Amino acid sequence: MLKKILYPFLSALLVFAVACRKDSTVTDIDMEPRPPIITAQATLLGLVTDLDGNTLEGAQLTLGNSQTTSDENGYFKITGFTDSKNAIVKVEMPGYFDVWHAFQYFEKDISQTRIRLTPRANPLTLSANTGGDIQFENTTISFQANSFVDESGDPYNGDVSIYTAYLDPTDPDRHTFMPGNLTAIDADNQLQLLVSYGMINVELEGDAGQKLQITQPATIEMTVPSSIVNHAPATIPLWYFDTDEQRWVEEGMANLQGDKYVGTVNHFSFWNCDDPYTLINLNGQAYYGESGAGLEVCITILSNGDQSCTTTSVNDGYFGGGIPAGEELLLEIFGDCGTAIYSETIGPFNDDVTVGPYVLNPTQAWARVEGKVVDCDGAPVSNGYVYGSWSSNQFGVFNLASDGSFSKYINTCNASSITLKAMDSENLKSGDPEVFNLSPLTDVGTLQACENELVEGVFIEYGGNTFNLLGSTISSSLNGSGNPVFVTEFNMVDDQGTADKVIYKFTIVDWGNGNIAYEVNSTLVGNPPNVFSFVGGSAVITLDGQQPGDFIILEAADITLSLNGTEYLNSRMTIVGIIQ
Repeated sequence: MLKKILYPFLSALLVFAVACRKDSTVTDIDMEPRPPIITAQATLLGLVTDLDGNTLEGAQLTLGNSQTTSDENGYFKITGFTDSKNAIVKVEMPGYFDVWHAFQYFEKDISQTRIRLTPRANPLTLSANTGGDIQFENTTISFQANSFVDESGDPYNGDVSIYTAYLDPTDPDRHTFMPGNLTAIDADNQLQLLVSYGMINVELEGDAGQKLQITQPATIEMTVPSSIVNHAPATIPLWYFDTDEQRWVEEGMANLQGDKYVGTVNHFSFWNCDDPYTLINLNGQAYYGESGAGLEVCITILSNGDQSCTTTSVNDGYFGGGIPAGEELLLEIFGDCGTAIYSETIGPFNDDVTVGPYVLNPTQAWARVEGKVVDCDGAPVSNGYVYGSWSSNQFGVFNLASDGSFSKYINTCNASSITLKAMDSENLKSGDPEVFNLSPLTDVGTLQACENELVEGVFIEYGGNTFNLLGSTISSSLNGSGNPVFVTEFNMVDDQGTADKVIYKFTIVDWGNGNIAYEVNSTLVGNPPNVFSFVGGSAVITLDGQQPGDFIILEAADITLSLNGTEYLNSRMTIVGIIQ
């Protein structure tokens, strides 16, 4: 199972995802320059999920100048150039907040990670003319009247939609959904490591969806979780996430009043209220038997209980990340089932350090799963992977070598069987799921990625049921001149017999930059007994055809589907077709 990345210690921290000034003038001529950026080509693979662990298809990932999207299993693999000391992949998906996800770069191996996206929905509202307070979870933000402007700097006087999210600093998986790796640029232009006491994200929009900012300070009050409030400093710096630098930057202060941090901000972006530490780097290696098994390595600061975790690299089990200098630390290694299989106390360290290697012997709870994937012609599949699931909630990706082979240790969590599905990313085909009994050495033989291919139609999942409407007539056109958009129409007929039909028209509007809207209209002929309607959800085009003969695929999730008056929440829809 793909796991976590060791990001510089982010545990207990208050991340105000809100305004910050970028116009302050620095006059200290004695500031030391930060180390130069060393760009390197990195390969990253992993899974994109929502906060509950449900895999997300169609998330767009950008690494340097390279882009890709997550597939039907939430899986992605991308190669691009990045800062070797601050590797960041940007992730975007309609209906979710953007995230600048940090991962560990390895010169001699492939990095892997898990990314969780936070929903962007159900905004709070207030009047720009009157301002006022908004409250969500344990946070209050106070806005001044007549303090909102649009992107052109013009005053805005309508209603303000405020999209918010609170990110729990005590969540052990917080690095999977927060921006950056909590290395930060302090007021002296030095790199620091931050320890967190909370996090929020706030975005402002006007009536027409335009981005807004503020011209007068807003006050934020955030309750620090009870489990870490005893370690919270009385006064603490504020830090915002600079999307150009892709690091946190110090600006302003917050004060602890009772169990709340209170501070003011001057515009809205990601913010932290964090305690800085001197940053040093830790590297190591941990693996089972012959390879890195996707182990999770966690390090805890013993003085305050702050913990961060990472996933070992794909082949050789490398791990690494930032740690605080001068602190005694607990290093633990976990398998997929959540039980530590190794631990030791390390440090304190005052300089960069390498630990291990930790060579762990497989036990009866571990199994090596191996096999090979071929295409319809029996040729090895190298551009693909195997998706596996076992136990009640364990899943992961088995990567393929150039000859189509795969081999990986997994912690079985006492499961007796594993389900595998072979994927051929180059030929857009997949195999049927196959079930195998687990043993210490599980050789599944040859899997064929051939049985399933792209089929035109609409495929709907609702309440444990499926509905497939095959065949379609599809057209695509470029509309408008000043701000052109692609409009694609899918027309298909659900013939329910005895002259009863439903004619569906699915209209997709691609505004560019990942902004997709869709609409479904139906025309009834006769008296069809089953009629579907669709409300809400988030849509993304995963195969972007725009010319005749091109394939186009639309994925829509979190739909409220209605069938003859009965509603089914969290439904999904896939539309596949060839443009005519």
